Amino acid sequence: MKSYCCWKEGKKLQKGTENKSYTKLDYRSDCKAKLQFSIGVDGDWTVSKHIIHHNHAFCAIGQRHLLKSHRGVDREYLEFIMLMKESGTKVSDIHRMLQKQSGGVSSLGFTKRDAYNVLEYERSKMFDGTDSNTLIGILKKRAEVESDFFFDFDLDDGILSCFFWRDGHMKSDYDRFGDVVIHDTTYRTNKYDMICGPFVGMNHHCKNIMFGCGFMLNEKVESFVWLF
Repeated sequence: MKSYCCWKEGKKLQKGTENKSYTKLDYRSDCKAKLQFSIGVDGDWTVSKHIIHHNHAFCAIGQRHLLKSHRGVDREYLEFIMLMKESGTKVSDIHRMLQKQSGGVSSLGFTKRDAYNVLEYERSKMFDGTDSNTLIGILKKRAEVESDFFFDFDLDDGILSCFFWRDGHMKSDYDRFGDVVIHDTTYRTNKYDMICGPFVGMNHHCKNIMFGCGFMLNEKVESFVWLF
């Protein structure tokens, strides 16, 4: 049996009432509309159930181009975006230019968020597990031999998405000069196009010192919540 449900099917599960720093929007309305098939031994599909009525309004005609099923970044556009980004152009500026050339988002076929997502997907394909496993192995080894060494990492679908480390010297500096901490993100200049987010301060010689450092695949709220 195979079923195809409305994208607003189901409800979000409540995982407690504790205070959260942010809440992800949920557009589901427990819609029961569905198309169900039974599959015979010969492989033929037969409609066994069809609930046609939805419990929500449909998308307006003028907004259909915003539906996920109607959007997509063609390979030609992707290669152009990657080339422009490598030259230092912001993704938002690239999308604005393409949108103007094509006559709007409806003609372009994808949103700015789609452009960010496809670039993130292309970056994630670079992580075959070899380098990330080597990195985690090095951090674990340092944690075993250095009592004040700390690290943490996060995976997204098995792919390294964030990691942070701090050694004993950084901890000592923070204990003495941690009254003021500055955190900023750098431009993606490394091999894996990850964002570097160091935590820095200043010592008694007015020299910059690092208290810790993190790397992230993106600048989503979830990534910063994890890092902090």
